[in-house]
Amino acid sequence: ALKVEGSTFKENNAAAATVVTFGSSSLTIVGSNFTNNSDDNGWGVVTVYSTGYVLIEGSNFTNEVEGTITQDINIIKDANVVIKDSTFNTKADVSIWAKNGTIELENNSITARDYPVFIKGDANVDSKVYLTVLEGKTITADYGDTLTLNATYTDDVGNPILDVANFKFTVNGNIVDN
Repeated sequence: ALKVEGSTFKENNAAAATVVTFGSSSLTIVGSNFTNNSDDNGWGVVTVYSTGYVLIEGSNFTNEVEGTITQDINIIKDANVVIKDSTFNTKADVSIWAKNGTIELENNSITARDYPVFIKGDANVDSKVYLTVLEGKTITADYGDTLTLNATYTDDVGNPILDVANFKFTVNGNIVDN
């Protein structure tokens, strides 16, 4: 188990991996600041390479060094990750990237260059989320009409989530190709 509390990581560079790589049974990051850290390989500031439990609470991730990291939090293995009451303000492509595991988001402020939260592969979001289709409007369609469905998927405070693996639309009992 690893606990990082009240710590500051500022202007560090990881040439081969990340600033914090986690591969233990549990990781807790509380009340810590990660500021202008860089990673030459694009892995991120914190990489979770474990099947354990991760709690990130009340911490700040700020990166004004554009192009030096791909993501702030990189979840590779089947970890259970809880991120709450934290702030992400980054010029990275993605603030939180999850390939596997379960991620719970609660009361975070998340800003990134492209996607604040990116879900790929077998990762699941286990949080209060909102899906808004067609901006909440009702439309009338006739048989044979072609419709384009635009949906917005956000966490509990409106941070956009891009989930490239887990969305399927069902119309009249038939799954519509994503």
